[in-house]
Amino acid sequence: PLAADPESVQLDTWLDTDIDGRIVGWANEAPAWVGYRNPTGRLLPMFIQRNRPSDAQLTNVLCGHVVQREAVLFPRNRRSILVRYRIELSPESSDRRPVLRWTFRRLPNAARHSPRH
Repeated sequence: PLAADPESVQLDTWLDTDIDGRIVGWANEAPAWVGYRNPTGRLLPMFIQRNRPSDAQLTNVLCGHVVQREAVLFPRNRRSILVRYRIELSPESSDRRPVLRWTFRRLPNAARHSPRH
């Protein structure tokens, strides 16, 4: 079952995306973070408000750069989650198929936000 409250999601999770931000893989608990049982193909940046990475920053990850920041993650039909996230090359990445690893950490005492409508 998907988490009904941000406090019930695990402290850390990760999702892998292609260079455009479409989800291609995830940790077992990750679907609760975005509100979909099967998040394949969803655009992960669309779930992020405040400090969403630019296309150029995602491209720079392919050159070995790391993106780190704090943001608000808005799962579908759920309360928002204040997070710190990091984007780097995934262990699943190859020259033929670049994959980005997004690691999220829920921040304690997160401010509450209403779900998007």
